[in-house]
Amino acid sequence: MSWLNKPYYFNNSTAYKFLVCLCFGLTIFLFLLIFQPFRLEETDHPSLYSLGFGMVTFTALFISHFILPKFFSSFFAEDSWVIWKQIVFGLVSILLISFGNGLFRSYFFWEFEGGFFDSIFIYLYQTFVVGFFPIVLFVLLDERYTRKKRSKNATLIMSDSIKKNQRLETAILIKFYSENEKDYLEILLKNLLYITSQKNYVSFFILDEKSKQIKEQILRVSLKKIELNLEPYKEFVKCHRSYIVNTYHVDALKGNARNYYLESSLIDFDIPVSRSYPVKELKKLIS
Repeated sequence: MSWLNKPYYFNNSTAYKFLVCLCFGLTIFLFLLIFQPFRLEETDHPSLYSLGFGMVTFTALFISHFILPKFFSSFFAEDSWVIWKQIVFGLVSILLISFGNGLFRSYFFWEFEGGFFDSIFIYLYQTFVVGFFPIVLFVLLDERYTRKKRSKNATLIMSDSIKKNQRLETAILIKFYSENEKDYLEILLKNLLYITSQKNYVSFFILDEKSKQIKEQILRVSLKKIELNLEPYKEFVKCHRSYIVNTYHVDALKGNARNYYLESSLIDFDIPVSRSYPVKELKKLIS
């Protein structure tokens, strides 16, 4: 189904992921301790039960949010995160919690439903059956809501923006020096479409006026240094951690559930805008 491949967002912030693990673990602990469901009050150690399940939840989510992305970095790439990945991620998270809960009850409290492994399997099966449809429904509704919200914001910003008629002076040339200050590139600013970075190198994408083709030139330098070089020229904006864009060549703004994007008739792909970029500042990227 095509909707499974629709863009979705994955918040890779360390602070956010740790907060998710901590809040869910604490919520489970407090909920069990206060309400004591599932005949928890009949046990000898209700507080220990509650604390144990809370720690299991925290540990399972810590594994899914921090450990798994280390081993499957390509799967967790933010720019390729889609709905089916979010569903798989959610199921893996609750299955890890289920496995931990089954292990906790069976091993530490010797409560079995059949044999030891049968008890673990029952926990996994029940969790999967109960959790599958709520996760799919939540992701589907959340993607739809977020996509429509960003699309609406982009449309409103576009309708409220007036494209500037002025352009960069054709004679403005700027030299970008490498880290060793020996190598450099001299570029006509009006033809500089956008700049990207990868590790220790920066790529400049320049429009050739004669052939109308985009040419790439590479320099060993940090994007931060290039950003400082371009600081006097307000039409150059760092819209993403890996992109600096010439806003005079930006034609439109659009949005989906993952992010906002910039469109240009000269560029054959959409340039991403960082999710941390202030919504109030988006108008500056197209006007």
